[in-house]
Amino acid sequence: MAPKTNEIKAYYDASPGVHNAIKTLRTNIKFSSIDRDIKTLVFTSVKPNEGKTTLSIYLAIAMAESGLRTLIINTDCYKPFMATKLGVQNQKSWLDVLYGDTRLEEAITETTLKNLYFLESDVKVANPVELVGSNRFNKMIDTLRTSFDAIILDTPPLGTFIEAALLASKADGTILVIDSVGVDEKKAIDVVEQLKKANASILGVVLNNVTVSEDDYYGYYNYQTPQARRARNGRDKRTARSDRRNTRSERRAR
Repeated sequence: MAPKTNEIKAYYDASPGVHNAIKTLRTNIKFSSIDRDIKTLVFTSVKPNEGKTTLSIYLAIAMAESGLRTLIINTDCYKPFMATKLGVQNQKSWLDVLYGDTRLEEAITETTLKNLYFLESDVKVANPVELVGSNRFNKMIDTLRTSFDAIILDTPPLGTFIEAALLASKADGTILVIDSVGVDEKKAIDVVEQLKKANASILGVVLNNVTVSEDDYYGYYNYQTPQARRARNGRDKRTARSDRRNTRSERRAR
């Protein structure tokens, strides 16, 4: 039986390493840009099965839990199976919207979690590159931006398919997921170069399947950008100063 959204969340909540790392990732994304909000976020990888889809679902859950009205879109026309992972059923997809066969609001599926919504892809298309690069797709994303606080696009691996570069060129931010086990450094560098050529805003790299302690977590996601480090360090310094002031006040009170 396919896992329901709340079953995925139960695993997410019961895995301290994953839970804490995803919350850190969510915070770092928030502070990765000072001048603009990161509303549309592309996830891609070097090759298949690097944990990209699972990560995007976990992050969507974390964002929804923080009160953001969140939409996760499967743009992988080669493996449109995210609905199975989420345990949701909807016969409509964003391709039906582009073809004019259904309205956008009818294609969006509400999950069992508050603030979390889903839009599926389809395998019936023979030219996904042309579709995700079309004006109709751009207009659909623009419409969705007015209805959601966060939009996560799970894309095909950029090391194999080009769609991720097209989507990344128009998104507010892009995250590259790399499996630490058997990583191909040359291919990873090639993918980064493709994103740069597409003028993508690369927020950082998530290294998956990292052992961080005696516990070997299913997925530990290490993410940090220079902007996020500066923002975090600034918050830490302010907190330290506040703690010192509070300590002096307590001493005077005694």
